[in-house]
Amino acid sequence: MERFMLYLVARLTPRPEVFEETKTSVASIIAPTRKEPGCQRFELHSDDEHLYLVEAWDDEAALDFHYAQPYTSAVMSANEDRLVSSPRIEKMHLVA
Repeated sequence: MERFMLYLVARLTPRPEVFEETKTSVASIIAPTRKEPGCQRFELHSDDEHLYLVEAWDDEAALDFHYAQPYTSAVMSANEDRLVSSPRIEKMHLVA
């Protein structure tokens, strides 16, 4: 039986004047998130305008567990007003 994996890319668009502050804030949850059960990948990438969280989870339950962690909700709340718009979240499954 093939193993189910959930992949996710979240694109955040911080206001330019708080880009570095937002990047530092989001980066603060990388280490604890990588220790969560079901987390296979959790990386922070960037270009000149956006931050990207590239994630892989065993399943939806593992992602729900991540969202329920106090550090996750704290970072989401702290950065809400720093973003130009709501995060764009793309969930996908491996096809081939």
